[in-house]
Amino acid sequence: MRSPVIFLGILFVALVGLPNSVVVGSFGVKIEAGERECYTEIVEAGATLGFNFRVTDGGSFNIDAIATTTFTPAFASVDKVMLVHYTDYYRVIRDKQQTEALNTWSRATEGSLSYTAPSVEESKHGLPAEVTICFDNSFSTFSPKWVSFSMMKHDALEIDPNTVSKVDVQMEQKLYEYGKVMFTLAKDTDGLRLASEADRIKNYSTTAIISIGLSINILGLLILSIFQYNSLTRFMKRIQQQSCSDSFRR
Repeated sequence: MRSPVIFLGILFVALVGLPNSVVVGSFGVKIEAGERECYTEIVEAGATLGFNFRVTDGGSFNIDAIATTTFTPAFASVDKVMLVHYTDYYRVIRDKQQTEALNTWSRATEGSLSYTAPSVEESKHGLPAEVTICFDNSFSTFSPKWVSFSMMKHDALEIDPNTVSKVDVQMEQKLYEYGKVMFTLAKDTDGLRLASEADRIKNYSTTAIISIGLSINILGLLILSIFQYNSLTRFMKRIQQQSCSDSFRR
């Protein structure tokens, strides 16, 4: 069990060390029964955010979750960006952000998500988007949940405007495509790492429960043995006393 986990960890570190891939972080959180916790990450224009989560302990190993994105609506053209600070119309557009749901999970043990923020060509303003992940344990009455999750980023393709060589541009694009493939592989590898960690915790919990059960059984057998010993001892004493009484009468 330990060797696959070590292998996955080494592969994960190697993959996320590639250019354009940045590990935001891995986290573990305890969500009490009836509570809800949210986490937000900023995603630059054109960048991709990868997200994995896994319930490692608590109750039935499940939780509700929702992922949303908050972004600024697209402008009509890039030329209008310079007016964003000087006209009321574009100032309202800039400040009036929209929120959309990316995915929801109901009573889920694990989940995964990839989100790419609108590029500069799409939004015409290049403002970043926000991705918010909320874990909801409000359906649980007593049991808290322990959740492990991780986020990683793949930066947007950036081509030097001073580059005039078509070969250089094609090379940058090809490297970016390879980096995106490796980013997806790194995300999947991280999901396997979380699954291995959850399995390890489950195995530890199962072993602890079995050990407690065996201890209770041994204690029960010990108490039963003592009770039987005392009962047999009293019974033998009574038989011996009765035998002595019968012998004396004779």
